[in-house]
Amino acid sequence: MGDQAEVISEQPKQRFRLTERQSKFARDVGGVVLGVLIALGIGEIAEAVRWQWRISSSTQAMRAELAGNRYNFAERRAYQSCVQRRLGELGAILTEARRTHRLPDIGAIGDPGRRPTETTALDTATGEGVLLHMPRAEARAYSSNYSMAAYYDQEALSEIAPWATLALLQGAPGEIDGDLLATLLDAWTQARTRARWVGLIAEQSDEALKAFGIPIEELPAGATYEALTGRIAKRNLLCSPLIVDGKPYQAKPAS
Repeated sequence: MGDQAEVISEQPKQRFRLTERQSKFARDVGGVVLGVLIALGIGEIAEAVRWQWRISSSTQAMRAELAGNRYNFAERRAYQSCVQRRLGELGAILTEARRTHRLPDIGAIGDPGRRPTETTALDTATGEGVLLHMPRAEARAYSSNYSMAAYYDQEALSEIAPWATLALLQGAPGEIDGDLLATLLDAWTQARTRARWVGLIAEQSDEALKAFGIPIEELPAGATYEALTGRIAKRNLLCSPLIVDGKPYQAKPAS
């Protein structure tokens, strides 16, 4: 062995080859995987398109609904001063009745009324999960404006009872007993307090919707906000003169 060099022969590298059957199987599997990936991609695109359509449709419906709600706020703002004036007139009459224990012949006094706010579009969008797919700030703005509308509706509803009690003043001239007078004075106090609060909510809600780009439902193209609110006010009985003893009421000067 000594000086004899050891010769190691190189073994030829063997290349891995698929059989025809294996190649066909690999092609079939690859085709299936590629088809699944393509289908998933198309499905995701289709789902995104569907959500965009739902968002667009819901947004259009909610903006139209909020435009109707904004009309309610504009309407209240239009005759808020009439509400305050009528309550001032009724307060003066009740103050005089405390002194004389008599009521004059009072005509129709009117009332603020209540036009319910609508939430159908929001309820549908919430139920379908649309708000979750909107930009967060936009979804929050819609929720906030609808919350204000619901709060306004609740507070406007609370005005009905005191104004219904004050309606007892209509067409009931003559002596008034102490219990009824106390009831009317309590209703007047409630009506005055709630009127101020409802008027403030209407103003804030109207301004918030205006800032959000929501128009007023019945505002014709080119018409001014002042013209619309003036037209609304004229339709409300509260803005008409209070008829007492057959003529427009005028408060007696303080003695």
